[in-house]
Amino acid sequence: MIITPKIRNSVALNCHPLGCGAQVIEQINYTKQQPKFVGPKNALIIGGSTGFGLASRIALAFGADTNTLNVSFEREAGAKKTGTAGFWNNLYFQSEAKKSGLTSVDIQGDAFTDEIKTEVIATIQAQFPDGIDLLVYSVAAPRRTDPETGITYDSQLKPVGKAVEGYTLNFTTDELDYRSVEPASEEEITATIKVMGGEDWQRWIDQLQAAGVLNHGFKTIAYSYLGPEVTYAIYQKGALGTAKAHLAETATVLDQQLAPLSGEAAIVVDKAIVSRASAYIPMLNLYVATVFKVMENHGKQETTIAHKYRFFSDMLYGTHPEIDEQGFYRPDAWEMDPTIQAETNALLEQLTPENFKDITSYWELKHEFNMINGFDVPNVDYTTDVDLLALITELQA
Repeated sequence: MIITPKIRNSVALNCHPLGCGAQVIEQINYTKQQPKFVGPKNALIIGGSTGFGLASRIALAFGADTNTLNVSFEREAGAKKTGTAGFWNNLYFQSEAKKSGLTSVDIQGDAFTDEIKTEVIATIQAQFPDGIDLLVYSVAAPRRTDPETGITYDSQLKPVGKAVEGYTLNFTTDELDYRSVEPASEEEITATIKVMGGEDWQRWIDQLQAAGVLNHGFKTIAYSYLGPEVTYAIYQKGALGTAKAHLAETATVLDQQLAPLSGEAAIVVDKAIVSRASAYIPMLNLYVATVFKVMENHGKQETTIAHKYRFFSDMLYGTHPEIDEQGFYRPDAWEMDPTIQAETNALLEQLTPENFKDITSYWELKHEFNMINGFDVPNVDYTTDVDLLALITELQA
């Protein structure tokens, strides 16, 4: 089949497997060109199929020869359905890892369930018998069913206290949409914490520790984003921000819990990127298009894989950790530099529906949005008639 992009607002409805594969291989090649670092022998990544989770897996595997186990919830491809980008990312990663002699396992399913946790523990015991050294928690999900109560909760990208109005990017029309987002109710705030807070992260560590598969010196990190004041209403001070605060509280609890293993639990505050998750957050993408422009002007813009490689090699397993007063790792320091932020704010004040494409990195942002779904990738022939089932068989060989 000939595959063309299907996008509704900021939501990609399909992907291109050849473009996904090219992106995975490009990230792997970047990592291979960097100096090797001493990292974990075995790592478990919750949400390692896209974005920072995928970049973490690649940086660890090809930068430190780490064996990886990934849990992700992706839609599989069929004869006439492309599935999700993460499905293909996993296949291409597996193919390249096998060529390099690395052990890598993918478990497809809902990481929030106890059934998947049980399957992961059994897999570790069978295929990683000497235990795991790192757990990366990189989860962005719209809903979660509490395994104890059976109640399903939906997370909300809403402000707290009062409505917020502002512009957001529309990748379908290449225009700005003016949106008003009503505040979250108390029930919606609670639901967002249940989905995106630290409850599931805690559950993972509890069950892995009880099974005895965590090694001495074990580390676990969870990814977060703080951003500048212009994003606070929707993000840091919104319903999502309350969930991220709960995630940070959980890190403190886990850090103490892991003390007998001389372990560590920490929050990692990352830079803004274009991802499936960030594309859903109202108003955030306009800030991202603007700060990208400023960071490019200062030579501080990083790709996702460069950002993750720098974090693992320099900070978590290196000698140059940047840690703030809350104990958070701050690889986002380049974005949050006062000069970068002052110039970004000045540029945001100049934006209008008529000029935003000219004075921001809008087209670069749209290009990245297309690429994470496998489209608009250089040197990919999009006129190719792709046999999806045959490609799956080839990659699994």
